[in-house]
Amino acid sequence: LPNNHDVNGSNLLAACKIYATLNENVVVLL
Repeated sequence: LPNNHDVNGSNLLAACKIYATLNENVVVLL
């Protein structure tokens, strides 16, 4: 379970980084 939790946490962190990057791109386009 701890390993699975770590993987989920890493995926969430990666998703947040991707979302932030897309957000910055949208701001630039606007």
